[in-house]
Amino acid sequence: MCNESTITDVASPTSRKTIVLSSLLSLQPIDGNFHQLRRDAILECCLRQHGNKLDLHAAVVMPDHCHLLLTPLRKSDGWYYSLPEIMHAVKGASARRINVLLGRSGAVWQEEFFDYVLRSNESLAEKVEYVCQNPVRAELVKSANEYSWLWKGAIPIL
Repeated sequence: MCNESTITDVASPTSRKTIVLSSLLSLQPIDGNFHQLRRDAILECCLRQHGNKLDLHAAVVMPDHCHLLLTPLRKSDGWYYSLPEIMHAVKGASARRINVLLGRSGAVWQEEFFDYVLRSNESLAEKVEYVCQNPVRAELVKSANEYSWLWKGAIPIL
């Protein structure tokens, strides 16, 4: 769930260190064969925020959840975007897009999300590997490179 100390640490305008957040967002169950459309829309919305509110380092959209590794960017006033602001942007845009694609309305995401602050290169490398191997562990593909809803960008040195 949203951790207040995490949000305060990330939002500080005087912070100089790179902070990478690992977030887990859970999706509402869905009927039918719409998982691919939903995953396409979610990954597209995550990538749209890359360079806007966040630097996205890795993302994987599974059938029932999404993992994001990101660093919040600074606003024009010098403060970092907060995790709730980032989650609202990603979840709001993707929910609207999914509901339009599926011709429906209603909740797409579960309300809560889980986040962890990564402060060491070792924990970041482990988390990137975990995120990238998630589709393999779920037996959706044999190799992470085969998974269409996995994106990996620049990995910062912490």
